[in-house]
Amino acid sequence: MYSQNAGTIFAQEELLGPSPIVPVDVAWLLDLKQGTSYPATIDDERIYLPLMDGTLLALTLDTGAQLWSRHRPVHGKLMADNGILIATHEQLVIA
Repeated sequence: MYSQNAGTIFAQEELLGPSPIVPVDVAWLLDLKQGTSYPATIDDERIYLPLMDGTLLALTLDTGAQLWSRHRPVHGKLMADNGILIATHEQLVIA
């Protein structure tokens, strides 16, 4: 049976407020409209997100602006170092 009371919706300030353990400020917020297939990875300037639909997304670390996106399904943890992003897909290693 469907329940109309599925949960509580919080304002962004309540949901993303300062941590009670470590005081932090939110630099930026982006609704991806879907989950990630594996954890994100970062380098000095970018954050790389493998999305559930097979999109590999690169954002600037400081503003969250999109740098690029490609349809590249990822089947493992991403690695980034010295400006090189390494991903695996089936039997392939892509750098």
